[in-house]
Amino acid sequence: MHCVYFPPEIGGLESHVHYLCRALVARGHEVDVVTSRSRPALPAHDVIDGIGVWRTWLPGRNTAGWAAHALCSVPRLATLAERADVLHAQDIAAVLPCMAAQRVRRAPIVTTYHTSHFLMRAESPFWRPVFARFLRAAAHNFAASSEIAEVARAIAPDVSVEALTNGVETSVFRPVAPSLDPAAEGRRRVESPHPQPSGVQRHRHQQLRAATQRPSRGHAREPVHHARRRRVEPGEPGPRVFEAVDPGE
Repeated sequence: MHCVYFPPEIGGLESHVHYLCRALVARGHEVDVVTSRSRPALPAHDVIDGIGVWRTWLPGRNTAGWAAHALCSVPRLATLAERADVLHAQDIAAVLPCMAAQRVRRAPIVTTYHTSHFLMRAESPFWRPVFARFLRAAAHNFAASSEIAEVARAIAPDVSVEALTNGVETSVFRPVAPSLDPAAEGRRRVESPHPQPSGVQRHRHQQLRAATQRPSRGHAREPVHHARRRRVEPGEPGPRVFEAVDPGE
């Protein structure tokens, strides 16, 4: 597995990779992650939840830094690839190292595209052919959203891209009964218990969004309630009151 960031870094990508690796370990697989030494105090090698974590140099949290990390991580990934059955690239910066490591052992590459960086660069004359090469290098491509999958298919129409949306760690999140009764006529009033901090001298906008669960196939979609944005004046006391309304209103 290759991912530019990994816990203790916090974020959606980091959590996704951590939970995936942990689940693979629980199923009896040996899992190693090559990631960045994103904080000076982090060890170069660690074991987290049975996952071997190997950290390599990261000069900066920007495009140049990610590119430098990708290149400098190749020797470590290539060493681990000697006994790998699958090379999993987590997002753009991980694909090239996996392609290089594949020269050591012809293990298949699986790629997962996560972030808006892919979408922002998809129309670039430079990045579009690079992405096409990346997509074709993988035995299978995943996308964290339908939008990313659609853009990827447009870049490389001959490549299959599977969208895996709204993935969750089922040991942490599970279906439960709703905590609130259904709103009458699609409306609900929600109060925020936090008063506005004193000394705030600028206008603020606050927004609340309540979304119903996505329907399963063959079932009608429930209305999704969006919140009406309400202006909060300086010095106005809490609590805040928001009113959810149907999108058609």
